Amino acid sequence: MSASDEEGNRELFRQFRFERILNEGITSSLHCKLIQDPLVKIASVLGTIQGQPAILIIEKTAFGENVSSITKETESPVLKLLEHNDIYRWYLASLSQQAMSIKATIIYPATEVHIRKYQKQKRHMVKETPEIYKEHVEKHIEAMKGSRIQW
Repeated sequence: MSASDEEGNRELFRQFRFERILNEGITSSLHCKLIQDPLVKIASVLGTIQGQPAILIIEKTAFGENVSSITKETESPVLKLLEHNDIYRWYLASLSQQAMSIKATIIYPATEVHIRKYQKQKRHMVKETPEIYKEHVEKHIEAMKGSRIQW
């Protein structure tokens, strides 16, 4: 990726204007799979870029190998005591950029189909049999072929 492409991508991110949260949670149900790491949190946000609809998907990544750096004196988090009880103390901690990062995905311009896909919705588990596939799923896939499905 060239330096100008990289700067263009940063500018796109800076131009994102928040409208509302579409969905948030601890699993990647947005992508139809479970993340095995319970520390990963995901949010999908609706907004605009240059007046057109856009979706920002942000994933808070797990600590990984960086946990030891959080307690180093030079990289100590900024702490605000929220509450304490006996031997327990709860803090709001602001960590350095090196300690934790987020993964961000932008869908731009986003269509109404994208917006519906990333909104919070009821999920159902269906056990698919060969008969159900033939009778329902295959017909649905065939109806969607063309511009939406390119396999």
